[in-house]
Amino acid sequence: MKMLGQQGYVGMYGEAELASPQHVFYSEALTFRSARHNWQIQPHRHREIVQMFVLESGGCEARIDDKVLQVRAPAVLLIGQGQMHGFAWQIGSTGRVLSVASALLSELTPSSLLHQLVAKQCWQQLPASAFSEILTVCQALKEEENSQALMADAMIGAQLQQLLILLLRQGVEENRSSSGLRKSRRKLERFKQLVSEHASQQHQVSWYAAQIGVSASHLNQICQAELQVTALKVIHQQLFTEAQRLLLFSDMPVTQVADRLGFDEPAYFARFFKRHSGDTATEFRHRQHF
Repeated sequence: MKMLGQQGYVGMYGEAELASPQHVFYSEALTFRSARHNWQIQPHRHREIVQMFVLESGGCEARIDDKVLQVRAPAVLLIGQGQMHGFAWQIGSTGRVLSVASALLSELTPSSLLHQLVAKQCWQQLPASAFSEILTVCQALKEEENSQALMADAMIGAQLQQLLILLLRQGVEENRSSSGLRKSRRKLERFKQLVSEHASQQHQVSWYAAQIGVSASHLNQICQAELQVTALKVIHQQLFTEAQRLLLFSDMPVTQVADRLGFDEPAYFARFFKRHSGDTATEFRHRQHF
């Protein structure tokens, strides 16, 4: 199984960074970490790790980047690499947490499908038959992780792929039950995917419109109809979210953050951040850390 380098792995919540990881897959009972922290997991993120929370009973309030989700069992919650996330769990909630290197998931699943999974983020109130299949795979993963059997790493990869396929199929079933996505909705999802991948390099609505095959005005119409915001607002929200991440979880100077996000002038970034936050970037970083 592919190993991560020392700079590409962060330990689990509440633990020091692992200097020499031996695995790119790790599973544990939900209660193992949540109960130790009084069922309150403060906002944090993991580099190059995707996490799946398979919730058998109970629920939580999940804060993921700028969103708040009310999650109730039976459910599967997927946290993408680099996403800030925190939980207020109901006491006694049960389930399993799977932590997987994003590089490994990319090998198992085409990037476009993996993006669909991360964008979906949460499957709630799953049909009993579908959730039973997911639990069966989770149990198999647990057993294989602890075994010394021949080609255990390969088996774990196959089981993870099975789990991803089950989640993708469930998403397809949900789409069928709602008569599928309209053409405009499909274009919106493509736009959001492109923004997620390129917002730090491309700030212009016209560039995204060209990639999707529509005019800038048409893309704006789609965003206004589906999201009640402009296409530029979608781009700016992604930039602001990533700016918050870099300010909170890196030691980069503000000028370097601006450069990383594709701003030609630090002063432009300063105005951009102040407009969205109400604070300067330096004030925001100081207030969050102290």
